[in-house]
Amino acid sequence: MNNFGAVKINSREDSLTFSNNKNQVHKLKGRNLIGRADNYVVIDIETTGLDAACDEIIEVAAARVRDGAVSEKFSSLIKPENTINEFIVNLTGITNEMVKAAPPSEIVLKDFVDFVGKGLIVGHNVNFDINFLYNNCREKIGYVFANNFIDTMRLSRILFTNEKQHKLSDLINRFGIGTVVEHRALGDVLQTQKCYEYMINYSIKNNVKMKYFLANGKLFSEKKRKVNENNFDYMDNLFSD
Repeated sequence: MNNFGAVKINSREDSLTFSNNKNQVHKLKGRNLIGRADNYVVIDIETTGLDAACDEIIEVAAARVRDGAVSEKFSSLIKPENTINEFIVNLTGITNEMVKAAPPSEIVLKDFVDFVGKGLIVGHNVNFDINFLYNNCREKIGYVFANNFIDTMRLSRILFTNEKQHKLSDLINRFGIGTVVEHRALGDVLQTQKCYEYMINYSIKNNVKMKYFLANGKLFSEKKRKVNENNFDYMDNLFSD
């Protein structure tokens, strides 16, 4: 998940654009949504660094979720063009020897986007992942990665306003899901999925009301809309009326 400060940055939560060129904007990037989804795909990546313009993806993972339960998984290492530095090796456990025989990004990304499809994405601090995937899919396979997405870090900040920390490690400890973040893509995907389902159930159980967050300036006001292809009711199912 790269939520450990040196690998995954806390990008502006409501940002819909990112660029590896200051004069170029990701106009086709998906929307950052808030809501409850029964069917979605959780994603995570591991990278050689912070910069989506020059650092590389070395691992991708995804889990397809149907009716709130994981139904299929995808995971693959990627052979980078440059060596992995010692810090990333120590953080993720992914060594240069491990990726030596891994397939190149062109092959893995094609399989990855086939698995993910056009459906709704869930991830933790997922803007980081989306930005890398947007750049790499465009440059390596000529594909526009434009899926709409839900950020579990953003959800946590909205639902738990008294908490100051919202890293994946904070959430799994707070929710009783685990104690250690693996910093491997598939492990982080599965932990993120459990965190998302926990927060959905929490919002329903506690009758969380949309007007509370709007009144306290914790959420940007946007028009309600239906995203039919994802079986996803924008905002309505997370926040009761």
